[in-house]
This record gives sequence, C-alpha cells and structure tokens, in this order.
Amino acid sequence: MTAKSSAAVDAPAPEIVSTAVFAERIDVTPSHVRKLQRDRVLPKKGRDAIPLVEGLVAMVAFQRDEERRSSKAASASRVQDARAREIELRVAREEGKLVDFADAKAAFSDTIATFRVELDGVPAAASRDRAARAAVKAAIDAALARCERRFRERAAALRAGADPLSIPEGKTP
Repeated sequence: MTAKSSAAVDAPAPEIVSTAVFAERIDVTPSHVRKLQRDRVLPKKGRDAIPLVEGLVAMVAFQRDEERRSSKAASASRVQDARAREIELRVAREEGKLVDFADAKAAFSDTIATFRVELDGVPAAASRDRAARAAVKAAIDAALARCERRFRERAAALRAGADPLSIPEGKTP
C-alpha cells in the first residue's frame, strides 16, 4: 500500500446524518436546518442529509457571526436612538418647549436679585421713622427669604424629576 492509500484507509468516513437528526442535536427544527442549507450556511450531502462534523463547525461559525452582527446592530441602534433624542431636544428647544435648567435658574436668580435691590429702597420711601423702616425692612427680608427657600425647593424638585408645583411649601423631594 502506498502512503496515500493507507491514509485514506485510516481516516474514518464522515458521519452523515439526516437533517432531522442534525436539527435535534442542535435544538432547532428540521425546516430551519434546510433553510440554512439553502442559504449555504450549512453543508448538504445528498437529499435531506448533512455531514455531522462539517455541519456543527459551520453552525458554530454561523452563530459567532450572528452574535457579532447583532452586537453591531445593537450598538448602531443605540447610536441612532441617541441621535434621535438629540434632535428631539434641539427641536423642543427651538420651539421654546425646552429651556436649559441652568439658564432658567440663572434668569430666575437674577430676577430675584433685582427685586431684592428694588425692595431695599421701600422702607426709606415708606417712612422717616426708623422703627417703622426697620419693621418694613424685616418684613421684606422675611418675605424674600421665604421666596428664596421656595425657589431652592422647586429647583431641587425639578432636578429630581418631580413636578415642582406639587411640592408643599417647606418640603424637599
């Protein structure tokens, strides 16, 4: 015998199984196996037959490729969702439906500061009596302190995602 013919004798013949047996071993339906054979993912050996080892190797390669594709698709989907969200926010901002929290807080703080400065002159304009001025100033300062505290509570509610108008006075979410 030649070396070539002895190697052919020593190598076992590939095990050929039916698509039903192959499907059972890899836990899919026979129709799914036939579809993969039509798509040239799995090898075919005659009618309704498949070489077992070649089929298993091809199936593992197919699964790895599918996992890689689905991972890429999921990543692309997340990027697409983020872009859509960014566009939605930009459109809402342009339509005046969305205001940056820091900008709103700065505008409101500036308004309160201006209001405080304006009210500082009220006690002097209201009376020449020092005791009356002090009483008016104390009342204004107390009112402004309540307003500032309420502003801080509502800002905290907004940051927490709560409805700022539903928070009772003196409560923080």
